[in-house]
Amino acid sequence: MRNLESLELSECAVRGDSLQPLLGAIRKHKALTKVKVVQTGILKKYRNTKTSALGALFKPKLGLTHVAVSGAFWGETLMQAAADQLKTHTTLQSLAIEFPVSISLNPDC
Repeated sequence: MRNLESLELSECAVRGDSLQPLLGAIRKHKALTKVKVVQTGILKKYRNTKTSALGALFKPKLGLTHVAVSGAFWGETLMQAAADQLKTHTTLQSLAIEFPVSISLNPDC
């Protein structure tokens, strides 16, 4: 896996701390250019824990060219963090963000 170029992470219930190991793996694999993160839900207990870490996927220093994200918990803060990273991005060629249709607009859910 030394020359890993593509990585896909799928989880059905994110605890909120699983993104740090993902970012560590991206940093260690210099040939990695494509990342897809699919998170279909987040446990209520961890809903606001480290969710802004997802914006770190958009840092130019990671050298990613293709990023795809599907997250049921994306909110205004997380979107803003991602947008801020994209302002000066030098390597990103494609970005896909999916908002699951089944997400609730009620913040208490």
